[in-house]
Amino acid sequence: MNDLTDEAFDRILDEHRLSHRRHLLEVDLALTHIVRYNCAVTPADKPVPRWALTGGFAIRHCYASDRLSRDSDLAYTEELALDKTADSLSVACPTGFSKIVPPVPSRNDGDPWSQKVEYHYERPWGRGTVQLDLNRKRRLRGPAVRMVFTSLFIESFEVWTAPTSTLLADKLAGLIRFASTDSPRVRDIPDLNCVFRRGVASEVAAEVERLLRSDQEVKHMLLGARKEPLPIADVVAAALRQPAMQRTWDVQLPQLMDRPPRCREASAELLQHIITHFGR
Repeated sequence: MNDLTDEAFDRILDEHRLSHRRHLLEVDLALTHIVRYNCAVTPADKPVPRWALTGGFAIRHCYASDRLSRDSDLAYTEELALDKTADSLSVACPTGFSKIVPPVPSRNDGDPWSQKVEYHYERPWGRGTVQLDLNRKRRLRGPAVRMVFTSLFIESFEVWTAPTSTLLADKLAGLIRFASTDSPRVRDIPDLNCVFRRGVASEVAAEVERLLRSDQEVKHMLLGARKEPLPIADVVAAALRQPAMQRTWDVQLPQLMDRPPRCREASAELLQHIITHFGR
């Protein structure tokens, strides 16, 4: 893959009127190189690679989201989950990048299953550090699927990603779980709306609900006072009404989107999608 010159990178930013987002788009391109190196579909995949792209970076590049990301998430596929010797050192490092893997914390020091990998990059278009998030415990929920990864800077390519049901379930779980904290995950709202707008089949919605109700971290939030299942729409509506949601939206979203929608309008759109696919 031919690398961009600094001049070519700036010219693309100027053409799209994104020069004011240079730092985040430099991060975006660095993460794209790492994702292509680790998750691109190749003839050698039998049947799938060791890693699959998931999270907001997958939604940005495979579902055409306008929201920028500061990091990327990879998930273990079935193949890697069966390899008991595999760890974050298995993530490949592209040319022009160097990798730093912090020690995995013990159970007493923090979450032993979550690991962050830092990449230092020095390329013609920039230099800096980006972060990759790995989950060492939970493998990809569902088989990896092939999607087209698009970018402003390089030609499109096929990549292995989490299935749509997993992306939606993980985003909804994060929205519900962190809604009552001081830092609700407002970035999940435009991500979810982006995926729902592309159309979600009934069988995908059914799988999303199954994944949510089987997730031990959010299962109790989907139960009412009588320990009877609550409609997902009720739980999401309660999450969207939390006081910190608007305040966090006003601080975070302008940093990640050029023309972010209003929090109230985006929340109303999401709730309508939830009602349409999961009922009241």
